[in-house]
Amino acid sequence: LHYSPMHANTITLEALRSTPAICQLLGQYFDVEIGPHYAEDWYRIPDEDGYDSFGAEGAGGRYIQLQSGKVLFIDSEGSAGVVAETLVEYLSLAINAAYWASMLHYSAGGQLAPMQTAERLLQSMACNEEDWPVAIRQSLNQALGITPLSSYADRLHHVVCNHAAQPLVLAPDGYAYDKLFGDFQPSDNPI
Repeated sequence: LHYSPMHANTITLEALRSTPAICQLLGQYFDVEIGPHYAEDWYRIPDEDGYDSFGAEGAGGRYIQLQSGKVLFIDSEGSAGVVAETLVEYLSLAINAAYWASMLHYSAGGQLAPMQTAERLLQSMACNEEDWPVAIRQSLNQALGITPLSSYADRLHHVVCNHAAQPLVLAPDGYAYDKLFGDFQPSDNPI
């Protein structure tokens, strides 16, 4: 990788966008395609002005940095919610718990214990090294000045449960997007 290391407290979308090597790794290994702001018509955030739709994931979802700095995820299936308080917190989640969406999916409607179980199961999967190589994660953490958490389930649960921080996201027909928590639990469909 050819880049100047960043410090976690100075990472901005502009700095990230201007570092192609980091953006390439985020897209290739972590399904986070960083790009310019996209103006799209398949969702509206009526109480937010000046947000930055900065990235996409392979299934059609969008990553949006709100004016507050929080990172909102809108999936292509009609769910949305803040997943991180800051851009750095989001990058840490995406790099070190790339299976975060599965933790939400297996949350039994937003319960912490099933998320913790899902995290343990997902961490132990043999395909993790192939999909998200430790060397790549370490390199990105070092480049971005990120210290990984030992567990992400608790923090993700706290952020997604914070209803006051969740902006209203509407589809073009006025339908409000659902919460990100899934109704499944790990025992429903062993991971």
